[in-house]
Amino acid sequence: MMYCWELMSLKNLNVLITVYNKESHIQDLVINCNQLLSHGAQIIIIDDGSSDNSYEILQTIKSSDNNLILR
Repeated sequence: MMYCWELMSLKNLNVLITVYNKESHIQDLVINCNQLLSHGAQIIIIDDGSSDNSYEILQTIKSSDNNLILR
C-alpha cells in the first residue's frame, strides 16, 4: 500500500482514470491529481460514453494542462 506522500516522490508515474457522467466532480479530480503527482506525471482519462458534459469539461481542462491525456 502506498500513501499520498509516497506518490509525490515517484518519477514517471501515470494515472489512468475512467469517467462516466461525473461532470460535477471531474474538475476537482484533475486538480487534486495534479497536486499529488510529481511534475511530468501523466493523467490519462477515458470517458466511457458519458451523456452529461464530462467530456466537454475535460476538453476545456486539457487545453491548459499538458499532463492530461483524454481518450
